[in-house]
Amino acid sequence: MAPPDNIFIRIFFEYIKIKKAIAKQTDYLTTQGLKNKVNTAMAIFCLKNIAGWRDVQEIETTSKNLNVNVDLTDENSDNVAQRLTDLLKKTKTK
Repeated sequence: MAPPDNIFIRIFFEYIKIKKAIAKQTDYLTTQGLKNKVNTAMAIFCLKNIAGWRDVQEIETTSKNLNVNVDLTDENSDNVAQRLTDLLKKTKTK
């Protein structure tokens, strides 16, 4: 059995090989897709799966400040949980 250091070194070099292969595939699919030498949809699909590409949508949201005051005196924990749930439902519907 090989010493653990050798195993870790081999794993590291295999990892580097895989990263280089992914970089080559990414480069090839990108350039060929831009030149219309491969189906663009297929290139995008492959790049999403191979290179981790993702579609990004920018969504702008506005929110209102919400102040919640909960009086915990003379309340049992079930009642507080129900009141908080009700408050959250009200804020989602607004």
